Amino acid sequence: MRKLFIYLCILFSSLVYADSYWVSFTDKKSTSGTLNNPLEYLSARAIERRQKQSIAIDSLDLPVSPLYVDSLQKLGCRVDFVSRWLNGVTVEIDDNDNLPDVLRKLDFVSYIERTRITSKSSVNALRMSNKYKIRLEEEADSTDTQTQQLNLNLLHEAGYKGKGILMAIIDDGFNGVDKLEAFANARERIVATHDFVNPADMQDVYCTKNPSQGDHGTMVFSTIAAITEGYTGNATEADYILLRSEDDIYENLREVDALVAAFEYADSAGVDICSSSLGYLDMFDDATTNPTYQQMDGRTMRSSVAATIAARKGMLMCVAAGNEGDVEWHYIDSPADADSILTVGAVDKYGHIARFSSYGPSADDRLKPEVCTLGSKASIISVGGYIRTSNGTSFSTPIMAGAAACLWSALPDLSNMQIRERICMSASMAQEPNNRMGYGVPDMWKAYQNATNQTDVINQPIFNNQVEWFDLLGNRYLDHKSLHQGIYIMSDGKTKKKILIR
Repeated sequence: MRKLFIYLCILFSSLVYADSYWVSFTDKKSTSGTLNNPLEYLSARAIERRQKQSIAIDSLDLPVSPLYVDSLQKLGCRVDFVSRWLNGVTVEIDDNDNLPDVLRKLDFVSYIERTRITSKSSVNALRMSNKYKIRLEEEADSTDTQTQQLNLNLLHEAGYKGKGILMAIIDDGFNGVDKLEAFANARERIVATHDFVNPADMQDVYCTKNPSQGDHGTMVFSTIAAITEGYTGNATEADYILLRSEDDIYENLREVDALVAAFEYADSAGVDICSSSLGYLDMFDDATTNPTYQQMDGRTMRSSVAATIAARKGMLMCVAAGNEGDVEWHYIDSPADADSILTVGAVDKYGHIARFSSYGPSADDRLKPEVCTLGSKASIISVGGYIRTSNGTSFSTPIMAGAAACLWSALPDLSNMQIRERICMSASMAQEPNNRMGYGVPDMWKAYQNATNQTDVINQPIFNNQVEWFDLLGNRYLDHKSLHQGIYIMSDGKTKKKILIR
């Protein structure tokens, strides 16, 4: 025990942290990019995804002002993250109590918030274990339950396993993915990695320096990509980007901004589907920064705002609902409260809601979660390479993301929102959704088969004062320009008809 204590002291003393701040800018004056040449700041794949879904390049895509960033650096700030969507930066400040006040007075700074206070940081290993709801069972299991529950096995048999889909998995680290035999196939399909926890010169996505910080991401990723005897992930032919944004030792708002940075990285790389099993609410080292339920409105927490923007940039966002369903705070957390995403709850093998699965509605009374998949005794690959079962919406979320990758590979011409609608409308409770299970457990084969059944096909939408257009979830379209290819509901006030616009 004494040896363990000494080891922990050495480990944590080697981690040097400074206070960090979110600094919001007033504008993007002198930005280095132009709307006419997005290749300056977006990949060709990201631009292609936008074009395919008729999504315009706009001011949110433009980089922040390099003049503003340079000014902060000259004052002594070390820049960790830059957010073009939220127009600001996360900076670290060393031993300078006056600098934050100096920043507040700059004419191009609209807002500053401290996101990490080193004096209030603490070791949260036990707390983080509870946050994730991880429980590794001794008995082994296969992946049959989590694929058959979604009828995903039928898509697999039809040859759809995620080929052509680029997925980003955002978590605390991926210890063992670079070595374990179960990830040999996946390693060939990992196109990029990035560590937002450590500085650029200390990248450690696979947590080789601190193995204890990387078990969760490994298990999450296994549900999507691992292959070993008796175990097959649900989207083994997709391509992957692994992003580490969660620091298991400390819990603070800096991690929220790291998650924003990961969302933007995924977008700029051209990712199709994002899977994030991270959530933030009331466990920060500085309790004064804990959000309230009233802030779970999709428009307050930066991670929620960014998740909504990511969805509107064409990515399918799969986010864990949270594991607080059986405690006083039983609601979803951030960014599960975001709009236009798939917030994923957890059920058992019988399709019954897991007690720990967080529920809605969001603070502005939107349905949450949208769907549920297996999260009670889900099959995972442990960091030791063994098949185990584990609990949490952390695992129902990548199971959903992988299933969505298979569906999208089968229907590549659809937009992210059309894939989302198909998933929700195929689910077991689509006719009577509620704030415990949303639309229920999806049926991926039904979502695939019912693409055009009982649907009229037209080339151009009809626009007049007597006709209204809705998506399959009942959201009304006020801007007719946003009606691109896909399935919609047309209503003339008396009747409703399903229309495929092609």
